[in-house]
Amino acid sequence: MISTSSCCTSDYYSSSDIEYDYDDVVKAAPQHLSSIKETNIILQTLLQYHHSPSYISSSIKFQQSIRLFKLVQENHLSNEIFIRANAILHKLLHSICTNEIDESILIACLSLATKLNEHSIHSNITLFNSNTLIANENLICNTLDWDIDIITPINYVEAILLHVSDYSIKDRLRPLTYELIVLCLTDIRCMDLSVLSMAIGCLLMAYELINCCELIPKQVFEYEQENNKILFQTSLIYIRQVLMEYSSLIINYNYYCHFWIFTDSHVDVHYRQDGDPSTGCHNVPLNNMTKIIRKFGHFNCDTPNELVISALSAAKKIDSNIDFIIWLGDAASHYSPDGDTVISIYLNFSQELRKYFPKTLVIPVLGNHDVVLKTNRSTRFIEFYNQTKYNLLLKDDNALQTFLKGGYYSIRFQALKTKQQTMLRFIALNTAMFLPQYTDYFDLNEANEQIEWFNKTMFDAQNLNDRILLLAHVPFGINENLLYKFYDIKYEQKLLSIINKYSSNIIMCLSGHRHQDVFRVYTSLNTTMGVIGHPPISPIGYLSQPSIRKYSYDRKSLILTDYEQYSLNVIEAERTQKDQWTLAYRFSSWYHQSKELTSENLFQLIYLIRTNSFYFKRFILAKHYTEKIILTKHRIAQTLCALTLLNFDELLLCTRILEKKGIQYDNIVFNNSLENNFHMNEQLIEYRIIYRRVALSLFIFLIIIIWIIYRISLKFFL
Repeated sequence: MISTSSCCTSDYYSSSDIEYDYDDVVKAAPQHLSSIKETNIILQTLLQYHHSPSYISSSIKFQQSIRLFKLVQENHLSNEIFIRANAILHKLLHSICTNEIDESILIACLSLATKLNEHSIHSNITLFNSNTLIANENLICNTLDWDIDIITPINYVEAILLHVSDYSIKDRLRPLTYELIVLCLTDIRCMDLSVLSMAIGCLLMAYELINCCELIPKQVFEYEQENNKILFQTSLIYIRQVLMEYSSLIINYNYYCHFWIFTDSHVDVHYRQDGDPSTGCHNVPLNNMTKIIRKFGHFNCDTPNELVISALSAAKKIDSNIDFIIWLGDAASHYSPDGDTVISIYLNFSQELRKYFPKTLVIPVLGNHDVVLKTNRSTRFIEFYNQTKYNLLLKDDNALQTFLKGGYYSIRFQALKTKQQTMLRFIALNTAMFLPQYTDYFDLNEANEQIEWFNKTMFDAQNLNDRILLLAHVPFGINENLLYKFYDIKYEQKLLSIINKYSSNIIMCLSGHRHQDVFRVYTSLNTTMGVIGHPPISPIGYLSQPSIRKYSYDRKSLILTDYEQYSLNVIEAERTQKDQWTLAYRFSSWYHQSKELTSENLFQLIYLIRTNSFYFKRFILAKHYTEKIILTKHRIAQTLCALTLLNFDELLLCTRILEKKGIQYDNIVFNNSLENNFHMNEQLIEYRIIYRRVALSLFIFLIIIIWIIYRISLKFFL
């Protein structure tokens, strides 16, 4: 089931420092649903405290709003900041009664609005580096009697959205409504509209655009309608007419959609819900006094099938209106199952995925545990395709030509049904061929043939101007935790040389395998390619809670814009026997990012992670939040260097340099013993029960002996 206690509100993260405690990691703030009566009380309260300026002409407000909006666009600030800054500016205009405002005052308005916005980092915006900024901020605050937290359309929108229970709809509504509000605030015809009318008009227009007009009952707006019903309804009609003229926005909104990524389920057919975690949940302990049932898995075990079903069911409930699903591989267990077991696991996975998403395009990728190693090499992938009903997932005829040969393929996808639409191309590699430990299971020419195909496919994609999502179960580079390279170096160098030639067409490389929430960026002279790793469905190894991830992307530009990660707390699921999947975090809010999720912006974020302790802490917490580990300064240096360096010599040199410079971070302790060592605690509980029973038995035995001695003494000595 889906928990409704956590949601994706616009203010669910504060910018305060975070502690290294499990409860503080990657959580969305709770928010209750509001009743119709409560919502109207909120609206009424907002109206009572809202004072609208009335002595400044519409033309003056319009001119200054346009100047402010240009600064917002030039500095890539958010719509929310503009809306708040515009409210401060209009109140200032009303207070000082002037037609002229210096640009430095506009910048100060934006600065104050940024400080009021909880997920914006003020210090990272170059616009606010002026020496006169503080003086201008003080001037504005003194002029407004320090009443700068002004009621804006945002307040009304958020109050009304409390009534919406569908979080995916709410998350689509909020940015669209803000964009419509910005259009109104930069249109002279809307300058004198009330803040509430503007908020409701834009929100209703947003509802109309995504075809969910029934979600807000008309009673929610009864307070304003009772006060001036004719004016209120006229305002809404007028706003709709104004917004309809921005037909490009209405068309462009259809560009935004989502897709799911699942990876590393590692289903164990021998998993027992009452199994002992020390045996991989295979055997039942003889002294299982606590009778613990682990229906949804354990950190010492591979995955029960119930957990996979729970993950797919949760994804469907969270958002089933998606463009496609990417499965990044590794359905089978770590416990080296035989070929028949691998086939049966994948067959069940294919059927379950199609059960929950019957018509959605699926892009499957083979993981290293999905390849049946000991089989006829010439027919390996043909047999796999037929026996696992892989046709339920992969149906493209062109893709089958290479998949049946080597387990890799390419698919072109048209996100928008327009003739001039740039095509999205998925390139799915079979990375098992490039791993050193698997070379004996493939012919010498198989890996080279895949590399030749990859080069040709990238060349074709460039000629057709396709945008590429590169899908690789195993990522490029080094495992900085265990210090080994994932790929055979000769294969990695060939692959990266091809990527260097065609990197301008690559959107992002998406990978699994590591079971951790990590990312890195590969860079060379003219190449910047982000490599985003994904946490698994499987909880094994204490590396991650079971997780699934939903991306948002722009159908027109084919750029990733954000992602949301959902997870299941295994310990809580064991305690309650319920699968409460909740939002773990949203990328843009967790890392305070207002830009799209591109390779270049990811590279800029890595710079912040290396230089700013706030970003570093957030990256480390997302990566290690379920582990019990001590990150030493040496380990921290390795982690920072591995974010962009893929070769051992570069990594070691970078680590030595950082250690000599003196890293500013102390050793970090992740001590989740209450949760991660739960199995140990269970054993202690069982042992304590046994010890108590033995002690009680000895005590009873001793009492009996004393009683017998007493009776004997009475008989012979009295």
